[in-house]
Amino acid sequence: MKCKICQSYSSKFGSARVLGRYIVDYFQCSECGLVQTEEPYWLEEAYLEAITPTDVGLVFRNQLSSAIASNVIFNMFDHEKIFLDYGGGCGLLVRLMRDLGYDFYWHDKYCKNLFAQGFEADAISHPNYELVTAFEVFEHLVNPIDEIASILESSQNILFSTTLLPSENPKPGEWSYYALHEGQHIVIYTIQALRMIANRFQLRLYSNGSTVHLLTAKEVDPAMFEQLVSVQRLDQRKASLLESDYYKTVDALLRRQEQMSFSNTGCKINQPIMLIAFPDWAQPEAMLLPALKNVFRAVLYRADNTRIVLSFYAGSLSSVALEEAELLLSSAVMQSLMQDEIEVPDGLEVSLISELDSQWSEQSWCRLSLDCEDEAAIAMANQPGIPVISWEALAAGECCW
Repeated sequence: MKCKICQSYSSKFGSARVLGRYIVDYFQCSECGLVQTEEPYWLEEAYLEAITPTDVGLVFRNQLSSAIASNVIFNMFDHEKIFLDYGGGCGLLVRLMRDLGYDFYWHDKYCKNLFAQGFEADAISHPNYELVTAFEVFEHLVNPIDEIASILESSQNILFSTTLLPSENPKPGEWSYYALHEGQHIVIYTIQALRMIANRFQLRLYSNGSTVHLLTAKEVDPAMFEQLVSVQRLDQRKASLLESDYYKTVDALLRRQEQMSFSNTGCKINQPIMLIAFPDWAQPEAMLLPALKNVFRAVLYRADNTRIVLSFYAGSLSSVALEEAELLLSSAVMQSLMQDEIEVPDGLEVSLISELDSQWSEQSWCRLSLDCEDEAAIAMANQPGIPVISWEALAAGECCW
């Protein structure tokens, strides 16, 4: 995959479950370090609610953003001109900036304007904005270069916020800013990626090194910029409940996503999930190993994996062939765990079975289809009515039991 910023090669960086049900691959650029998802096919679902239930910091963030924008505009730009808030959400920042005396206008293609009605950017013909703000927008852009170019047609100055990838280089699932439960953060930037954006458009970049940044044609004092955006908090007398509220809402949302995934597909929530696969052990390892790894990765990322009993039928393999099958199975498990750097969930059972005992007819099984199956073994099992699920459907959170 090519980097969305510099077009360099981006290699697989990790995988994670997005919106509680989609297994999504993430890629990191070898040159600028940008992290991006695979093609974000889930965005329509992610933006069913433009403002997610877990965004409990919306008001506080807009208060801080208005203070930062006011500092920068008043001291570095012509504060008597007009301004645009791009990706303005519900219009709260525009309302706050207008309350502070700045002639701000609103634009957002996903969210309804609640607080700045009558001040939509579309109402202005041929606008020439002194500056555009884009707080917490860049990480949402599907095509960052194209959208930034579009913004720059209206102003050569963009004041924006996006949290840069920490130096520890956390993978998806290791850092909350990936916001996997929301599914809207599809690009994570580094300072090098922002520098490349500035160079591409022949602009200067100023940054506090973590969250607030300025793309501009003007030359300003870097130290002054950092000082102006150093607003960390508003005056308050008590400790904020923002962080604890955030984790409470995330936890509640994840539980709802899991329950919805089960109920929408008719899954039986409290019963063990009996899955059986019939690999064709006569196939070469080069074919079998990827097929087995696909199965394990699909299982590992399911929210209900602690209830799964995963069996692989070995049939009448010789002792030597059975030992080779066990080694191959172990190798597939280990490679899957190492690739995504996760541990086997407590409760997940994986086994190699040679006989189909009475439980085969007494319990509710589901056959897991593989890319290379033993059709003869499936026929001998003589269970034509057993439901079948592919590993792709399993990974997507679907059920057949």
